[in-house]
Amino acid sequence: MDAIILVWLGFFALVATLLALDLGVFHRKSHEIKMREAIGWTVFWIAVGLSFTAVVYFLYPEAKPAAPTPDNPEMYDRWEAIAAYLGGYIMEKMLSVDNLFIFVILFSFFGVKAKDQHHVLFWGILGALVMRGLFIFIGVAAIEKWEWILFFFGGLLIYSAARMAYTGDAEFNPAESRTYRFLRRILPFSDKPHEGKFFIRGNGRRMGTCLLLCLFMVEMTDILFAIDSVPAVIGIARDRFIIYTSNVFAILGLRSLYFVIAGGLQSFKYLKPGLVLILGFIGAKMILGGPSIPLIEQMGGPHFPLIEISVYASLSVVIIILGVAVAASAVSARRARRKKHARPPPPRDKEKSETCAGEHRPGEGKKV
Repeated sequence: MDAIILVWLGFFALVATLLALDLGVFHRKSHEIKMREAIGWTVFWIAVGLSFTAVVYFLYPEAKPAAPTPDNPEMYDRWEAIAAYLGGYIMEKMLSVDNLFIFVILFSFFGVKAKDQHHVLFWGILGALVMRGLFIFIGVAAIEKWEWILFFFGGLLIYSAARMAYTGDAEFNPAESRTYRFLRRILPFSDKPHEGKFFIRGNGRRMGTCLLLCLFMVEMTDILFAIDSVPAVIGIARDRFIIYTSNVFAILGLRSLYFVIAGGLQSFKYLKPGLVLILGFIGAKMILGGPSIPLIEQMGGPHFPLIEISVYASLSVVIIILGVAVAASAVSARRARRKKHARPPPPRDKEKSETCAGEHRPGEGKKV
């Protein structure tokens, strides 16, 4: 059996063991995840993801290969492979944090109790691992056959960056989602209490619960986010093993990270601008550093110099932008807290408060 097959089997066995321990041992019973437990699991998953760099170190050669091989198509030496892995890991982790905004809205919309949220996230992320694998392997195979697709992926990332910058903090309303309306129309769902179950018996047949509908929405949300994240990671590395393993370990820690920062996601004020810059950078890198340049010239376009950006440079740009975004967000959040505490409380008007409490003006209904 080829060594690369053994490596893949070992990786899948490791992930399956970690997931089995997570769901079957540590989270066998549904319960509300407390902050201390969430922080502990977040640290654990980050440690696992970073520790995998040791595996990458021993899997790749010390010196740069003279020619590409099936298990090393990018001809990485071990340090380049580690840099590519870390770049993909950080990129996916940043995009996953942005994904948490939607999860918060979905759980609130469907009224998912805190003790059931981990259950939904576990199965949602398990589905995400499968879908990401399909996206990655299809994407890399397409690039190997039609390398000009890099031009399309680069343009897609630049478009995604522009769309993200333009839409800003526009609110997501699940009730207006086409996916939500489609699922409600074609599948039998019950609005009865579900007691943490995905299926119940109703009207003499098996019916899905609101929890199952929420799970479907989580899965569809991840598929939509994969349209951005997979090309972004491919823009950093095109080695299947590097791309998929970095994605998997970044996604595995998403559940615990959700419970750590879900209540304070608004504090990450500059995360989205940071993502805009990173997506734009990687999109430009894919267009200006690949076969798309000759393609533009063949189509009668202007001449552009070929710009090759190393994996070390890509990792440095991602880390710098992430660091600046997190630091700026922390400073902004601290200033907002100080301003809030320094502001004197407004004078209380007893008569007005009694009159206006719970008042509903026509046309001012709360959007769901």
